[in-house]
Amino acid sequence: MRIELSVGFMRIQTVSNPRACGGAAHGAHSTNIAEAVGDFMLVRNRAALALLCLLGIPVGLLVWWLMQPAPLPEFPTGPRPGLAELAELPPETPAAVSDPPETVPSVVAAPSDSSEPAPSLEDSLVQALLQADAEISSSGEVLEARRLLEKVLRNHPELVLSLAGALAQMQNRELAFAVARLLARSYHNAAVRAQLHALAAHGDVRAREAALYALVGATDAPAAAVAAASFEDAAAPAGVRTAAAVALVDMLPVLAPSEREAVQATARQLLRSSAEDLTVRSEAIGLLDPSAQPDDRAELRTLLETSGTPPELVMASARSLLSHDEPPESVLPSLQRLALELPDGPLKTSLQAILDELQ
Repeated sequence: MRIELSVGFMRIQTVSNPRACGGAAHGAHSTNIAEAVGDFMLVRNRAALALLCLLGIPVGLLVWWLMQPAPLPEFPTGPRPGLAELAELPPETPAAVSDPPETVPSVVAAPSDSSEPAPSLEDSLVQALLQADAEISSSGEVLEARRLLEKVLRNHPELVLSLAGALAQMQNRELAFAVARLLARSYHNAAVRAQLHALAAHGDVRAREAALYALVGATDAPAAAVAAASFEDAAAPAGVRTAAAVALVDMLPVLAPSEREAVQATARQLLRSSAEDLTVRSEAIGLLDPSAQPDDRAELRTLLETSGTPPELVMASARSLLSHDEPPESVLPSLQRLALELPDGPLKTSLQAILDELQ
């Protein structure tokens, strides 16, 4: 009895009595079974491979999409956004909202060419600041620009390094100081410190002055070295030397003894030179040490008591002496006499604040 069964692509033949059919029939039967099984395995493997390919394409695309970094917002060709527009940009994802990277840049960043079709967010911030620098004409506008900048940095703290690129080119003194103070808030970051040190040492006049004021309160050795070099630089403008003197007040303990002595020697020289800027001379008084140097105390007492001494020097001498344990009663008469001579104004307001503390 011979049975032939066809199942799709397989054909299986069975013989009820192989012996009756002979050896040839039995061989054919075995061959057909092997071929059918082989065909089945081949088709099954091809089907499995096709299924894996179909499933792999969307999975691969999903993995590729998840691995793509989120780009910073870019702006289409056209007018660059101002500070107000940048302040309205939404914040980055929590992973991106952190301190700027601590990779120290080799040079201060410069703005890109305005003809670029799709400026980055960093470039747009620099351009917006330079536009504000050219257009701002009042203190109120500076305060508004600072408010907008603070909002930009709250949403995008990684942009703080872009402020240095703008500060290097600014001409508006008030706005430069505001930008420098915002940079100083991130002074713990190595890249920000490097930018401020570079600007204080090698920037133009406005950038140097602003960066040195941003170093006020810093006590690290590199900052102290930059401030000391700027203060001792006889060719530096008065504003730069004044800012350096203000910054150095808290840095004197950080300096090596020889460098500290050099700074104080420069301060005495500036104080005694009537040809030097009066603001530089008055700030230089703060670098003297009347407690350790009796000659410094005697010189400040002479300035305080001599008629005709500029009021800025009288007030600076009084503050220095009082901070070095001078009895208030020895300082008060000179300040009271000066209060009668000064016209109303900022100087008299400052003097009155000192008198109020002593009385």
